[in-house]
Amino acid sequence: MPSPVLSHREMNKRRTLLAAAAVQAFLVPLAAIAQQAAPARKIRRIGFLALRARPPSWNNDYYGSFLRRLAELGHVEDENVVFDWRFADGKAERLPELAKGLVQGAPDVIVTSGTGATRAVQRETTTIPIVMAVAADPATSGFITNLARPERNVTGVARAAVEVSPHYLELLMAVAPKLERAAVLLNPDNEFYSPRLKAILKVARAANVRVQRVEARTAGEIESGFKVMSGDGAQAVIVPFDPIYMQYRRELAVGALGNRLPSVFGVREHVTAGGLMSYGQDFNQLYRRAASYVDRILRGAKPSELPVAQPSKFELVINLKTAKALGLEIPETLRKSATRLVG
Repeated sequence: MPSPVLSHREMNKRRTLLAAAAVQAFLVPLAAIAQQAAPARKIRRIGFLALRARPPSWNNDYYGSFLRRLAELGHVEDENVVFDWRFADGKAERLPELAKGLVQGAPDVIVTSGTGATRAVQRETTTIPIVMAVAADPATSGFITNLARPERNVTGVARAAVEVSPHYLELLMAVAPKLERAAVLLNPDNEFYSPRLKAILKVARAANVRVQRVEARTAGEIESGFKVMSGDGAQAVIVPFDPIYMQYRRELAVGALGNRLPSVFGVREHVTAGGLMSYGQDFNQLYRRAASYVDRILRGAKPSELPVAQPSKFELVINLKTAKALGLEIPETLRKSATRLVG
């Protein structure tokens, strides 16, 4: 029969177990109280509207630069922010419907990619903050009162839509001094269609270069447009920036190279896709700046008091591999002026 008297060692073990149980019983309600007292992590909602199609990957697109900058500022998608992405797939007529859906979702802020998207959202709300992630001439477009103090629910980043246009033809003449006939590919739905064309024609007349206007909005129209250029004897092609053309940058590069046409575009993504040259703002930096506006608004700033950022730096990007394929020698002065050489 076991002794009813516990040994000294057994007594110490029992006391230790009882003390641990008492501490645990004390800590459990404290943890529950602390959990109830801690505020829930707030999830912010960001709407996003673009005319173009959603890119297959963020990695090689300026939208990726926007998301990376937001993450650097502490706003990580699917962690403390959620996005309501809306893409019109190049169909401008869809923008009003998509904008209405965004506003109905009552996000904390709406980001607009392009002038058409900005106009569509502004018509739906005067209260939800709108950040223009690169809109052309926002004061002229009526989105803001003035650049220094927007005084409305819209702010963000502006870009030069017309000012860069005269340089396109100048760049082509630098690599093709004997240029006599050039084509300009334009989206007829772009509201800056006419002023861009006017600026290019002014330079062309002074240089005695004939300019052929070609319109395209779809991949099929782009393909047929190059056939028209070739048939008309075009020796080069100008493609000003348009959101729709971003989703067709591969087709544009292939069309220009396949028809032996030196090309100049508005953004570098066309050059990395195989185009010859680009001149304009660095959209990756512009979208990073737009992310900073979103950050400030999420932290309590009012869009009406945030000055609109204006473009101050322009980049020239040249694809040396494409130049070689076209049999072109890039002048040394142009090489030295380039912000970046590809290939």
